[in-house]
Amino acid sequence: MEKEAGKATDYGFCVIFQISMTTITLDTLKTVQKLQTKGFTAEQAEGIVETLTESELVTKSDLNAAISGLEGRLYRAMLIQTGAITAIVLGIIQLVF
Repeated sequence: MEKEAGKATDYGFCVIFQISMTTITLDTLKTVQKLQTKGFTAEQAEGIVETLTESELVTKSDLNAAISGLEGRLYRAMLIQTGAITAIVLGIIQLVF
């Protein structure tokens, strides 16, 4: 039985995340068991796995794309400000001389 959990598909025993073009499979049962072997209680381990499956994960390529977009917007804003400052300075020079 499959149910949708945001961008993740939960099959009960594992969760498959679809992030952009990247697919991440998380075996929830194995993850809970692994956390328990590392000292977490069953309740803690299940809580961690539940949080992971409900989270919206981001890949490095997602972050790089977001940063590139921000860099472009910042560059355009700087060009506009530089143009405005140049126009103001030229206007002041014309008034003074």
